[in-house]
Amino acid sequence: ITRDSSGAWHTPGPGAFRGCAKIVYKNKTLGPLVANPWQLEADALLEGQRAEGKPMRLINLKARQLGMSTWYCAKFLQRLTQMDYRQPIVVAQDTKTASKIIDMAKTMHAHLPTVEQLGLGFNIRPDIVGERNSNDRKFLQFGEPGRLSKQGRTGDSIFEIDTANSPESARGGTLSMAHLSEVARWEGQQTDKKMIAILNAVPYLPETIVIMESTAGGLNHFYRRWMSAVEGANDPDTGEVYKALFVPWWRDPEYAMPFPNISARERFIEGIGDTGRYEDIAEDEPMLQELYSCTPEQLL
Repeated sequence: ITRDSSGAWHTPGPGAFRGCAKIVYKNKTLGPLVANPWQLEADALLEGQRAEGKPMRLINLKARQLGMSTWYCAKFLQRLTQMDYRQPIVVAQDTKTASKIIDMAKTMHAHLPTVEQLGLGFNIRPDIVGERNSNDRKFLQFGEPGRLSKQGRTGDSIFEIDTANSPESARGGTLSMAHLSEVARWEGQQTDKKMIAILNAVPYLPETIVIMESTAGGLNHFYRRWMSAVEGANDPDTGEVYKALFVPWWRDPEYAMPFPNISARERFIEGIGDTGRYEDIAEDEPMLQELYSCTPEQLL
């Protein structure tokens, strides 16, 4: 918010703080997080529920490497750095993925602007006052040293990372946000108990968020939840209502490969649908072109 020479106040327009959060790109360079269309669609579904005073619930069926976990991490971090007593949890399918998510959160936090840089009179980068890295259980605790902030924060918020196959960490606690990653890859009776414990730990109240996201993995528990959401039915385990978002691979321009020359492209086009070349994979090529206008580069 700025003040001109006449003394009038001006509020920044939409996008003025775009890129406030920083991420490490695929080429290993640091840059601003700028939302792509499907990330904005996910946000619109969540914020639409919020505007109606409802709990935010989303189930996201997606292709790989579309940046959805990055966006959900940023959304959680935004809320817990600006609101007291937030307690989000991200549960990934394995330790490696969980570690990547918490590293992503730490990178975003480390590059948030200071009070002086932001220039709005309040703090969006609280200190990390606690951190633990023990087996599969990791967390970041945000707050102010001494718990009394000059910027008005008085309550700490904790960002916890966990894995699907670890003991049920959420039982007995109350969470404000939960992101369950690659849910279709969760297997075994232990993970079923873990999921129910986490979902039951998030009260069905406004300002709470539960996001389940995954690539497809067969006709399993995630499939049943997905179909319920698509049909507008309640979740089979919790009875809650989830919005459904499908993000297929052909929407992402990076899911394409250039041909080395024109001749190679022409030969490929001639062989589209030839099951003798790619067996059952080729059967889908004409359908992908007809329904989704996939280019030869996308099919390649």
